[in-house]
Amino acid sequence: MRILVVITGVGDPNFKQKITHLHNNFKLLDKTKPKNSIIDFEIIYYDDKLNEFTFDKKFNIKKIYNKGLVGTHIYNHLSQKNFQDYDHVVAMLDDIVLCKNFDLNEMINLQVKYEISIFSPSLTEDSVINNGHMRTRSRHDGKLIIQNHLEYFCYLFCLSNPKIKDALGLWLSLFTEDTKYTWGTASAITHCLNLKCVMHNDVHMKHLFKGAHQGGKAMDEWRRLNERLKLKYGKISDPNRKGVLGFIDYKK
Repeated sequence: MRILVVITGVGDPNFKQKITHLHNNFKLLDKTKPKNSIIDFEIIYYDDKLNEFTFDKKFNIKKIYNKGLVGTHIYNHLSQKNFQDYDHVVAMLDDIVLCKNFDLNEMINLQVKYEISIFSPSLTEDSVINNGHMRTRSRHDGKLIIQNHLEYFCYLFCLSNPKIKDALGLWLSLFTEDTKYTWGTASAITHCLNLKCVMHNDVHMKHLFKGAHQGGKAMDEWRRLNERLKLKYGKISDPNRKGVLGFIDYKK
């Protein structure tokens, strides 16, 4: 089994904190990977500070320089990439911490068992976020939560299961050369692409920093996305569409 882990943009601000946590994330992913599996790590970076940091030599890490914001990195690198050598793909931001209860092997097994298109940990209660729909919910312990809106922090994709292998390509189809802020994609994957997007309520990650204010440019990007979605799917993406579509009691 071969797994690709991609960090979709690394750099300032808060570079030193990000890179320390990123290295720890790599250690946890490597420690909890399935037996007889290989992980390839790819880091997209947008300033040269990354070259000053030395990662553990046991990790197979490829560094890709790319200017711009996260949407640009995803479009320029991931949407142009051939994934035929991989069974699973993990795409992550640079400012999250995977908590100790994250187990990559368990996440992969649950994703395959329940045929989850896009799978994500939930956010800790002390995460820095704009809204709370991705936070863990104590009243839903023992549940996987089928989301109406799955925000991008850490996405798991499975390319080896025929029923869910197209999810990565569909997500990437939302990006164009003009995408920078990714507004609207979190609800488009459920409402327009009809993907089964699930958050693991009992497995956590912490988001460290609040993003910069995106303003009118992000709104313009969202409107352009909706024009494309309306033309292709007859639907639009509404970033305010929160809520839960259902639950999976994975402990039964």
